[in-house]
Amino acid sequence: INAEYGNTSRAIQEEKRTDPELERLREEWRAKEDHDYWQGLLESVVETENEEEITPLLPLLASTRNTTAVRELLQATLNKSEQITMETVRIVAPLHPETMWEFLKTNFEAYNEKMQNSPFHHGYLIQVTIGNLRKPEQYRDVQLFFNEHDPGNGMGGVMAGLENIQSNIRWGQTHRYNCRSYFYSYARRRAKRFENNVEGSDVSEWT
Repeated sequence: INAEYGNTSRAIQEEKRTDPELERLREEWRAKEDHDYWQGLLESVVETENEEEITPLLPLLASTRNTTAVRELLQATLNKSEQITMETVRIVAPLHPETMWEFLKTNFEAYNEKMQNSPFHHGYLIQVTIGNLRKPEQYRDVQLFFNEHDPGNGMGGVMAGLENIQSNIRWGQTHRYNCRSYFYSYARRRAKRFENNVEGSDVSEWT
């Protein structure tokens, strides 16, 4: 999989067409691989209050694999409008569920205060944060946290999120081995195809 990712990344960078989807992939790849570029995007978010300028930058910033950077993004947008805060959580939670959950716990009072006049948004924010978790110990952690911290008008989101976690756990228990078997088989087929291609190729083409 890592090899395929590397090949795809190189292909994206080498492709010269101006196709909008390719351009988006180039930007995403650059945000993942170039920290200075990522930092520049974050500074653009910090320096403006214009939601139309911020919104398209959020998926690029969230694509990073650096959890410290993800926390910087969450902190920066927590100080923005309610809409931008919500959009950031919506994008980050599926990509970085553990980091999102830990950040919510640390900044729970700030989120509560920001969302106290928007029951629907408050519940949704909690649900989308915890609903991407998928381990039994995380389910227990969520239960314990909200036993000790009143979610106020976000209680509906807590209940819905806990149901999501249970569903994720059941899915994992049912399909985990089937998925693992599929990906192992796929990797073996790819490796075999590569070996056959090498054996049938002129060595001079590879040197």
